[in-house]
Amino acid sequence: MRSTIYVSVVAMTLLFSQCQNPTSTKPVTATTTGASAVEAVASGLSSAKVVYVDLDSLQDKYAWFKETKVQFEQRERALSSSIENKAQDLQRQMSALNEKAQKGTTPPAQLQQEGQSLQRRQQELVGERDKKSKELLDESQQFNATLQKRVATVLTQLQQQKGYDYVMSYSKAGGGTILYVNPKLDVTAEVLTLLNALPK
Repeated sequence: MRSTIYVSVVAMTLLFSQCQNPTSTKPVTATTTGASAVEAVASGLSSAKVVYVDLDSLQDKYAWFKETKVQFEQRERALSSSIENKAQDLQRQMSALNEKAQKGTTPPAQLQQEGQSLQRRQQELVGERDKKSKELLDESQQFNATLQKRVATVLTQLQQQKGYDYVMSYSKAGGGTILYVNPKLDVTAEVLTLLNALPK
């Protein structure tokens, strides 16, 4: 029942198509093939201002992200530990009931009553686990939505200040769509400065 925080690449990637001076691009048609298609795209992007954000650095150095993630993981561990302790206690009681039944010293009606009580407790425990898991999942989704909003706010601010046409995401760990980056285009430090300045 591990519920983890997922930082979506979508949350960190924002395509800015609202350029103040749109670049003129040669349209790519169905008859455009091979090298000419690449040339058409390249000519359109040649004047575009493209930068990227390093997701690994963002996760490591964004204070709000780190603090919120730690708090979430603490609640997750506490829930897991609580459910596990209750399950072990229930298992001990079931084992004790089985021993009573094998010894034959406890009246059958009492065994049945205790067995039903333990079954109810087991169902309640499953219900509690499912409810808490859903709460954690909802919290995780809310976290991701808030993160996306905060990043979008900062990237929009940077776009207005610097005129960026595209802000891409990059991760050394993989999972991104960018295979190579020019370090000169890295604006992660600027994004982090603005993100860490946002009110918590």
